[in-house]
Amino acid sequence: MITIYWNDAEESVVRLDYTDPVTAWYEYDNAVNQWHSMIGSKRGLVHSIFNPGSAKLRIVSSFMHVRRAVTMTPRNSGLIVMVMSDFFAKSVIDLLLRMTFIANFRMVSSLEEAETIIQRYIPSVPTSIKRSSSTGIFSRESLGLK
Repeated sequence: MITIYWNDAEESVVRLDYTDPVTAWYEYDNAVNQWHSMIGSKRGLVHSIFNPGSAKLRIVSSFMHVRRAVTMTPRNSGLIVMVMSDFFAKSVIDLLLRMTFIANFRMVSSLEEAETIIQRYIPSVPTSIKRSSSTGIFSRESLGLK
């Protein structure tokens, strides 16, 4: 089972907690759709914490599911932090995400570390940087370019 909820009162961090059994990939895909909807429902940047814990997923068929999950995230998706302590699973997921060129992805070993990374990241994002509402591209002026 995958439980999805806002991790903070401001609704700026979505958390996905996995518990055994995660019985099929459609369950993961449904959770991803809900995750995308939650991010898309907000105007500001929304960070995510994936907490699979000790839940078992079939690693062999995971590439297309994980790739779809991260490449289809709404434009206002911020950091994506995955909490994993299993070395093998961590290595596989890290490899999969490197293959999809996701720059805003981080791997950590604990929930506390995930929350700390997000809290450190939030103040570092300049509030003056604006994205075009139609294209999602940052304006040259807001990046300090002429």
